[in-house]
Formats: sequence, C-alpha cells, structure tokens
Amino acid sequence: MKKETKVIFRKFKDGGDIVACFPDMLERNYKISAYQHQGQHCNVDYQEIIQTTKLAKEKEYINLKKELENLGYSLKVMTRANIQYR
Repeated sequence: MKKETKVIFRKFKDGGDIVACFPDMLERNYKISAYQHQGQHCNVDYQEIIQTTKLAKEKEYINLKKELENLGYSLKVMTRANIQYR
C-alpha cells in the first residue's frame, strides 16, 4: 500500500481555479509544493496561498483529485495544515 500524501484543495478567490497544496512537501523559504491543471507542479508561499484562496468543496476539486490519483498519488484530503506549517 502506498503512503498517503496529505493534500488541501483550495480555490482562488479571484478566478476560481483549484490548487492542490501539499503541506508536508516543504521547500525552501517556507514554500510548499502545489499542483494545478494549468502549470502543474509548482512551489507556493504557504501564507500567500491561504490569503488568496478559500477551501474548495469536493465537487469543485474532484477532477483535480482524479488527475493526481491518475499520476500515482494516494491522497489524504485535509481541510487545514498543522500549526508547524505557518
């Protein structure tokens, strides 16, 4: 069985695009890994992504979730990250 990857699906307030944030994939300068349909993998600033997005509903992120699972991810959907990521 694959290890589950924690993911938080967020929706941009200004455009409605969905982004999958991976809080356990910490990068340099307090950035975390993220994934979108457009642009695919990238690094995002944790504080900025929280400020410019809101929590996505399952019906909004289901296609992105399926795309990630097709890439081999075993996902554990979360609604928030632990305090250590702030």
